[in-house]
Amino acid sequence: MTSTDLKNKKENSTIDKTDKKEGSFPLKAVYNIPLEVNIVLGSRKMSVAQVLDIKPNSIIELDRKENEPVEIHINGRCVAYGEVIIVGDKIGVTITSIVIPDSSE
Repeated sequence: MTSTDLKNKKENSTIDKTDKKEGSFPLKAVYNIPLEVNIVLGSRKMSVAQVLDIKPNSIIELDRKENEPVEIHINGRCVAYGEVIIVGDKIGVTITSIVIPDSSE
């Protein structure tokens, strides 16, 4: 199943997740709000000189090890971790853990 199939399945879902309590907010009202999802493979600090030296076939080493989980960010906040997988000719991520937000956030 491709990411497009998953998106279409979610958009066409008829499940009503509205809380039945009086005065509650229907969750369906926010289903189509766009969110930015980013998968963070790693990072690296580089000087301007190092960046200017990048050319085809350059390798930029990241701060993560080979089998270390990647971060899943939604709107700039880390919400989960996962493992990179290959799905047909595309790259995907299997969610391995969900970040439980601190109650003070």
